[in-house]
Amino acid sequence: MIKFEDYKEEKDEIALITQQIVREYELTGKTDINKVYLINVKIKSWIERIIKDVNSQQENSPDIGLLPRYIWVERRFKDIRDAIMRYANKMRPIPIEWIEEYESLRKEIEERNANNLVTQ
Repeated sequence: MIKFEDYKEEKDEIALITQQIVREYELTGKTDINKVYLINVKIKSWIERIIKDVNSQQENSPDIGLLPRYIWVERRFKDIRDAIMRYANKMRPIPIEWIEEYESLRKEIEERNANNLVTQ
């Protein structure tokens, strides 16, 4: 995991240059365009390093694949059940599509559970 502390050196350098620019402006009313340019380059470099590190970390992280269908079905079933209950509690009409999908998923879950009992 990437932590902001990993970039402390760059952050401190940018803060120092920024302080110099502000101090110089407060004293003279002017800013050194070279320092402003330098801070922009440093910030751009810092951001590019962070992006590179993030991309590298993502490339090295394992692929998690897909959620197993039976888990997705159970979650979807509960989501539909909860939505139906919310609508019923507010006396709102329940879309027929929800009821049809609820019934379809209920049957799928029952069949899977029955098959699991047979194989055990």
